[in-house]
Amino acid sequence: MEHFGASNRKVKLAFGGVFASLNAPLVKLQCPEVDFVCRGDGEQLILDLLLHLNDPEGVPGLTWMKDGRVIQNPGRPMERHLDQWPFPDRESLKLDFVESMPLQGTEKPVP
Repeated sequence: MEHFGASNRKVKLAFGGVFASLNAPLVKLQCPEVDFVCRGDGEQLILDLLLHLNDPEGVPGLTWMKDGRVIQNPGRPMERHLDQWPFPDRESLKLDFVESMPLQGTEKPVP
């Protein structure tokens, strides 16, 4: 990551996902080259962020830095109408190794 941030400061880096959402301040502090941590569902968040890259204060669900302090904008409301978003197009991705992984059972054996 340091390579990306150091090579071109015009490039903005945003992290998202479950771990980043649950640990946003920690991620931001430990990865200073990451400009934004996106908490929660990212479909609308990333569109809002693109419109407000230079002034992210009004983007709900965003964690970022200002004047050396971690800023956590208020969370986004839970999206209830998920059918408005198309399914991701994963046809061109080589995900066979992930999709073919067997699931491991976690139940204890019954004596």
